[in-house]
Amino acid sequence: MASGFIAVSLLISGALFFFFTMAMIANRRRRHEEAWQQVAGELGLQFSAGSWTSGPSIAGSVNGFFVSVDTQGANEDRVTRYSVEYPSTGQQDIGLTKQSSFHFTLVKRLMAKNDVEIGDREFDDKVLIDAHDPIAAARYLSPARRQAVLQLFDNQPFRNPTVTNTSLVVDTSGLESSHVNLRATISALLQTATIMSAPTDVDLAPLGEQVVVENVVEAPPPQDRLVLDPEPEASEPEASEPEADEPEEHVTHPKGDPLRALDHESVIGDLFESGRMAFETDEHFQATYAGASIRWAGEVDSFRTYRNDSDFEGTGIKATLLVGAIGQSTLRSRMAKAVVQLPEDTPIDRGQKLTFEGTLVRADRFTRRVFIANGTIVIADGSIHT
Repeated sequence: MASGFIAVSLLISGALFFFFTMAMIANRRRRHEEAWQQVAGELGLQFSAGSWTSGPSIAGSVNGFFVSVDTQGANEDRVTRYSVEYPSTGQQDIGLTKQSSFHFTLVKRLMAKNDVEIGDREFDDKVLIDAHDPIAAARYLSPARRQAVLQLFDNQPFRNPTVTNTSLVVDTSGLESSHVNLRATISALLQTATIMSAPTDVDLAPLGEQVVVENVVEAPPPQDRLVLDPEPEASEPEASEPEADEPEEHVTHPKGDPLRALDHESVIGDLFESGRMAFETDEHFQATYAGASIRWAGEVDSFRTYRNDSDFEGTGIKATLLVGAIGQSTLRSRMAKAVVQLPEDTPIDRGQKLTFEGTLVRADRFTRRVFIANGTIVIADGSIHT
């Protein structure tokens, strides 16, 4: 009798604990969604609540810049990722990444063949500059741009900041739940984007101390807000010579063909060197590559076993492989990567060179990653590891 009473008590306690935990999770998620939705409403952006396995996201245009905020990773590895895209000013491609403080200049030069220096000692010591023309890089990196980049890189909450001549990306730890922090971060990034995208010959004032991140970015009036895929406005035709129609983009590789001829060089070049914005890259990937079967080769950069993942279903190994360079860059940070879902018992080790097969499911322009589901390792004799 007593043992039965104890068992019932334990069941009731367990049920109460379960429902209490689920209520806490639901309440936390609701607070997150409210904060993100509020920021989206203030700036005229589109809001998506996500799902239980993926966090909320917001995206759209503000003052001519494409802004997106979402989450990457899971559990303790989850980050909130902010990205801003802006038009190129016409100069060569350039990539800026934060230099680790423990690297010395000599080591940096040995490890990064394309890391150029522009003669600003503080900037050269703190920033890896991936460019092929030092003179053009120095011309583009005006004092105002250098100060904006250093302020961005020195901002303690920002992780893995990356700046190019067309975009900037930063991460913050965890899933951001503060409306104030979301708005302040977006505002700060838009200020930096304004400086980075201005014509090179424009003498912009640096950010300096006058930056006020709380209210510096005002949402445009409703009729002027830019949204995703805006409808073109009607305008009076101008008297000019007729322009030739641009040829339609044709999908040369129909979906579903097994192991169709999609080598990694052509896919990487098409996705990450085309100059498309992030949402345009997503649309192009879905129309051209999603669902395609591939056979590629690469070097294992990292891997981990997962039980619950935001990118792949089920359980298994999530491996990241270096598969090719972006353009002529030789920096490891500029290498394109394949994130491959593998069976849990797959023998794998860091630095190992593998040939693998799988299905293309997604591409991330900012991190230069292609996600491949249902991956398998191809053994030297051409057979599949099972």
